Amino acid sequence: MGGYNLRYFSQSLLFPEPLFAAFARHVTKVATRKIPTAAASFNKNSLRYELLYNPDFFKLLIEKHISVDANELPESWWNSGGQALWDEISNSTNKDETTRLVTEEWCIKAANFPGWKVGAARSSSNNDPKRYLKGVLMHELYHMLLGHLSFRCPSYGVTQGWNIATDLAINSFLGDNIPGWTLIPGRRAEKPHEELEQFFEGFRSKGKKSEDEKKETPTDPPEWLLDLIENFPVKQSAEYYYQRLMKAAEENNCAGALNSLVTLDDHSWSRSASGSEEDAEAFRMFAGTRAKKILKEAVEECEASSGWGSIPQEMRSIIQKLIQNKIDWRSVLKYFVGQSQRASKSSSMKRINRRYPYQHPGTKIKRHARIAISVDQSGSVGDEMLQLFFAELTALARLAEFTVIPFDHGLAESDIFVWRKGLTLPEWKRVRCGGTDFSIPTQFVNDGKFDGHIILTDMQADKPIRSKCHRMWMTTPGCNVPFEINERVLVIE
Repeated sequence: MGGYNLRYFSQSLLFPEPLFAAFARHVTKVATRKIPTAAASFNKNSLRYELLYNPDFFKLLIEKHISVDANELPESWWNSGGQALWDEISNSTNKDETTRLVTEEWCIKAANFPGWKVGAARSSSNNDPKRYLKGVLMHELYHMLLGHLSFRCPSYGVTQGWNIATDLAINSFLGDNIPGWTLIPGRRAEKPHEELEQFFEGFRSKGKKSEDEKKETPTDPPEWLLDLIENFPVKQSAEYYYQRLMKAAEENNCAGALNSLVTLDDHSWSRSASGSEEDAEAFRMFAGTRAKKILKEAVEECEASSGWGSIPQEMRSIIQKLIQNKIDWRSVLKYFVGQSQRASKSSSMKRINRRYPYQHPGTKIKRHARIAISVDQSGSVGDEMLQLFFAELTALARLAEFTVIPFDHGLAESDIFVWRKGLTLPEWKRVRCGGTDFSIPTQFVNDGKFDGHIILTDMQADKPIRSKCHRMWMTTPGCNVPFEINERVLVIE
């Protein structure tokens, strides 16, 4: 199938967004021309989430167009053959008296003629248009992980009103990562460019509507509906937007007006769930349970390694509540230690070489990690927390070597000890009781050859220096982080 193949590029597009990248690994990408844009779905046969997308739409979404001012091109350019190239595209692009919109490929060809000026070409967008592609991916994944089509879906299924409401709730957090013609609270939607509008019109003409539906649906969105969305507050729930939309449609006696809006995606699969109402509800609940499980694993992975990417704090709080705001700190700790392991390879005749069996020696891999554990001695880190933490580390001693570093505003160097498998953990005792400086243990770890750094603290100190290895914070319930940091912070309960 031609067009843009999402399966090859989804992970690279989502690389800066660890939560979405982790969630997307459990989602099957399916190219189809049965829908105009994209859709989130749950396959009842494979029991996997699917991201359906139209490759032609994605190709249109990322095409770059460049504005070229003819007045800035010198006569030498036209005389050397540029006129013929200019005339070649004159009938296939938008243009006015001085400016023509052409593709980036055309500008590369035009640069081969003498006199071409770089200043004559200006990008029609301020940023890389591929940000829209990433935005659409994040939009669809938001639908899945927020349960819009499963456990939060109304009992009567996904209507156009619910589809619009969920789009508004999601797009509040995506901002400039989605095209201007999409529905965003507090903003008036722009019209899609001509080629994209023609693409959408082709799908509208194929849609099967009764005569009554055609009469109820206006060609263009009415002003009262556009004004309503423009005056909506941002970052509200889908339920909030849905109630406001339904109330306004009823007051204006025009329920069909919602169908005139151009939405970013289509979720009609949920409207026509097969079987009884009870079967459809059970299907949605199962899909919701699956989404929560994937989301919980993705959150634990982000907490333990890569952070949350560009997800704002408000959305982080929503996601944490969806998984009951309870992250198993033990599993995150185990994941962190496992991710910090280094691999050392050596040849061994006892191992069979998979590529050249019995011709070359195999490879023996040893994995081990050196983890630094800095313990805040200020007094607010309780003995009970320390006991829970070190009890869990006992089971992980086979994976790593732990260097325990007591500190406050300085290091208790004489009390630093190394703990590994086979050694007995010394009896814990408090050795210092001054103020707190996180930069002191961080500098010590930076100077050593450590693979990971865990700080046990109440977080009451200034922001530390940058760590050269993975750093994770563990604290007690009720502690607030007084500085901005894009690292994992776990609460031991």
